[in-house]
Amino acid sequence: MVFDPGTELPDDVPFVGATNWAGGRSATRHLIELGHRRIAMIGGPDRTLYCQARFDGYRSAREAAGLPVEAGLVVRTPAHHRARPRRRAGAAEPP
Repeated sequence: MVFDPGTELPDDVPFVGATNWAGGRSATRHLIELGHRRIAMIGGPDRTLYCQARFDGYRSAREAAGLPVEAGLVVRTPAHHRARPRRRAGAAEPP
């Protein structure tokens, strides 16, 4: 079982995916309903499925509202998965 795969999987591999498309659309639609028009999209690389799905939801909400996707408002960043930092011996508990 794979949770929220970042790439296409073979048909015989079971997976569970998050609602990335719906989340991107819902968040963008909410901002549009509040009257915002210049809404930026900061996302990971488009070769990663969940990043592309979030962007597709963003684009869908903008198009549904008759708003074009402005290239200057879309920023792609590298995907980083940071490991949780280890505590040093004797270090204080994090807040």
